[in-house]
Amino acid sequence: MMLGRVDGLRTGGATSVAAGLKAVRELVATEWRKARSLLVRLVLITDGRANRSIAGRDPLEEALAAARVLARVPGLRTTVVDAEVGTVRLGPASAVASALGASIEKLSTGNVSP
Repeated sequence: MMLGRVDGLRTGGATSVAAGLKAVRELVATEWRKARSLLVRLVLITDGRANRSIAGRDPLEEALAAARVLARVPGLRTTVVDAEVGTVRLGPASAVASALGASIEKLSTGNVSP
Protein backbone atom coordinates (compact mmCIF):
# COMPACT_ATOMS: atom_id res chain seq x y z
CA MET A 1 0.00 0.00 0.00
CA MET A 2 2.76 2.44 0.94
CA LEU A 3 4.70 1.79 -2.26
CA GLY A 4 1.56 2.31 -4.32
CA ARG A 5 1.36 5.85 -2.98
CA VAL A 6 5.07 6.45 -3.36
CA ASP A 7 5.00 5.33 -6.99
CA GLY A 8 2.95 8.43 -7.80
CA LEU A 9 5.60 10.84 -6.53
CA ARG A 10 7.77 12.75 -8.96
CA THR A 11 11.51 12.28 -8.58
CA GLY A 12 14.60 14.04 -9.81
CA GLY A 13 16.78 16.97 -8.87
CA ALA A 14 19.86 17.77 -6.84
CA THR A 15 20.09 16.34 -3.36
CA SER A 16 22.36 16.37 -0.36
CA VAL A 17 21.53 12.97 1.05
CA ALA A 18 23.94 13.58 3.93
CA ALA A 19 22.16 16.81 4.92
CA GLY A 20 18.80 15.05 4.91
CA LEU A 21 20.08 12.16 7.02
CA LYS A 22 21.76 14.57 9.43
CA ALA A 23 18.50 16.51 9.82
CA VAL A 24 16.62 13.28 10.55
CA ARG A 25 19.18 12.31 13.16
CA GLU A 26 18.95 15.68 14.89
CA LEU A 27 15.14 15.57 14.91
CA VAL A 28 14.99 12.02 16.23
CA ALA A 29 17.65 12.73 18.88
CA THR A 30 15.70 15.75 20.11
CA GLU A 31 12.47 13.79 20.32
CA TRP A 32 14.18 10.75 21.84
CA ARG A 33 15.45 12.89 24.72
CA LYS A 34 11.80 13.75 25.47
CA ALA A 35 10.53 10.17 25.19
CA ARG A 36 13.13 7.42 25.51
CA SER A 37 10.63 4.81 24.39
CA LEU A 38 10.17 6.58 21.05
CA LEU A 39 10.03 4.31 18.02
CA VAL A 40 10.60 5.94 14.64
CA ARG A 41 9.79 4.59 11.21
CA LEU A 42 11.80 6.39 8.52
CA VAL A 43 10.99 5.97 4.86
CA LEU A 44 13.79 7.44 2.76
CA ILE A 45 12.86 7.95 -0.87
CA THR A 46 16.02 8.44 -2.90
CA ASP A 47 17.87 7.37 -5.97
CA GLY A 48 20.96 7.49 -3.76
CA ARG A 49 22.78 9.72 -6.20
CA ALA A 50 24.14 12.13 -3.65
CA ASN A 51 25.34 15.10 -5.64
CA ARG A 52 25.58 17.90 -3.09
CA SER A 53 28.27 18.03 -0.43
CA ILE A 54 27.86 19.52 3.04
CA ALA A 55 31.54 19.39 3.98
CA GLY A 56 33.45 19.59 0.69
CA ARG A 57 34.00 15.83 0.43
CA ASP A 58 32.59 13.25 -1.94
CA PRO A 59 28.78 13.54 -1.53
CA LEU A 60 28.17 9.79 -1.56
CA GLU A 61 30.84 9.18 1.09
CA GLU A 62 29.25 11.91 3.22
CA ALA A 63 25.86 10.25 2.77
CA LEU A 64 27.19 6.83 3.76
CA ALA A 65 28.92 8.27 6.84
CA ALA A 66 25.71 10.07 7.87
CA ALA A 67 23.76 6.84 7.30
CA ARG A 68 26.10 4.87 9.55
CA VAL A 69 25.64 7.45 12.33
CA LEU A 70 21.85 7.45 11.88
CA ALA A 71 21.77 3.64 11.98
CA ARG A 72 22.95 3.77 15.61
CA VAL A 73 19.90 5.77 16.77
CA PRO A 74 17.83 3.67 19.18
CA GLY A 75 14.31 2.77 18.12
CA LEU A 76 14.80 3.66 14.46
CA ARG A 77 13.58 1.40 11.68
CA THR A 78 14.28 2.47 8.15
CA THR A 79 13.09 1.51 4.71
CA VAL A 80 14.84 2.95 1.68
CA VAL A 81 12.69 3.33 -1.42
CA ASP A 82 15.01 3.24 -4.41
CA ALA A 83 13.74 5.88 -6.83
CA GLU A 84 16.51 5.39 -9.38
CA VAL A 85 15.06 5.18 -12.87
CA GLY A 86 16.37 4.85 -16.38
CA THR A 87 18.26 2.27 -18.34
CA VAL A 88 21.53 2.88 -16.49
CA ARG A 89 21.15 2.07 -12.81
CA LEU A 90 24.15 2.57 -10.58
CA GLY A 91 22.56 1.30 -7.36
CA PRO A 92 23.72 3.92 -4.84
CA ALA A 93 20.43 3.66 -2.91
CA SER A 94 21.41 0.08 -2.04
CA ALA A 95 24.66 1.34 -0.53
CA VAL A 96 22.76 3.92 1.53
CA ALA A 97 20.29 1.25 2.68
CA SER A 98 23.15 -1.03 3.68
CA ALA A 99 24.84 1.73 5.69
CA LEU A 100 21.52 2.44 7.41
CA GLY A 101 20.88 -1.23 8.13
CA ALA A 102 17.62 -0.67 6.26
CA SER A 103 15.36 -2.74 4.10
CA ILE A 104 15.07 -1.59 0.49
CA GLU A 105 12.16 -1.42 -1.92
CA LYS A 106 12.17 -0.29 -5.55
CA LEU A 107 9.69 1.98 -7.27
CA SER A 108 7.83 0.04 -9.92
CA THR A 109 7.53 3.01 -12.27
CA GLY A 110 9.65 6.00 -13.11
CA ASN A 111 7.81 9.27 -12.58
CA VAL A 112 10.75 11.54 -13.21
CA SER A 113 10.29 15.28 -13.18
CA PRO A 114 11.39 17.14 -16.30
